Amino acid sequence: MPCIVAEHEPNDTLLEALDRPPLCADRPATGSIPAGDASDHWRLEAPRPGLVQADLAGIPSGTNFDLYLYTRQGQLLAVSQRPGTEAEHVEARVSAAGDYYVRVYASEGRSPAPYEIRWSMAP
Repeated sequence: MPCIVAEHEPNDTLLEALDRPPLCADRPATGSIPAGDASDHWRLEAPRPGLVQADLAGIPSGTNFDLYLYTRQGQLLAVSQRPGTEAEHVEARVSAAGDYYVRVYASEGRSPAPYEIRWSMAP
């Protein structure tokens, strides 16, 4: 299955993200959280154990988006809740290859303007 660089709806829950292609590693992707939406979930495919890192940038004006990192089973590994439109960063050391998920959550405001998300893997 190819990786993606743009949001595929619906991806509002972890369950919906299970069937979506994964985010491309080391490449930015775009998504948005317009009115009526609260969050986006993105699947990551870690090829090996190591440090999973994800960054959220370009958060639209008048909003506050947060970033969460989860295991496939929904266990929270890391969270970033910076104020306003400050960029978010999460990282966690994972002990196994496999699927992980990042959630972009609109804690304040919504916007059809795009945000940018990316992830990478370090040894």
